[in-house]
Amino acid sequence: MNQISLAQGGVELAHKRTRKRGAESHVIYLPGDDLLARWGGDEFLVVQELEVDSALPTLERARLAIRGTPIGIRAGSISTSVSIGVVGWHAGQPLDEALAQADRALYRAKSEGGDVVLLGDL
Repeated sequence: MNQISLAQGGVELAHKRTRKRGAESHVIYLPGDDLLARWGGDEFLVVQELEVDSALPTLERARLAIRGTPIGIRAGSISTSVSIGVVGWHAGQPLDEALAQADRALYRAKSEGGDVVLLGDL
């Protein structure tokens, strides 16, 4: 049930949507059919074929690594955090709906204080 089946059409749709939002120059095609794109000012979209259950621990480790890695600046260092919204998408389901669900999960994560990985509903 949590299988994300990423067809080539899904990648193309995600790519077209990022172009509409002005992020065409910020699309990176990763190995296989994976895609990383800048989705907004401080938002990024990752489209990847994997089990949601296996993605959550990986994303949680990434969140902790980002939080635990200060960024050096002239005046010293600053800490950062990341809020992540995740949703499973199945071939045949509208990709726009999956993206909207992930976006809602992200905004829920931000509104609850951030620095968290939340699973959206689809």
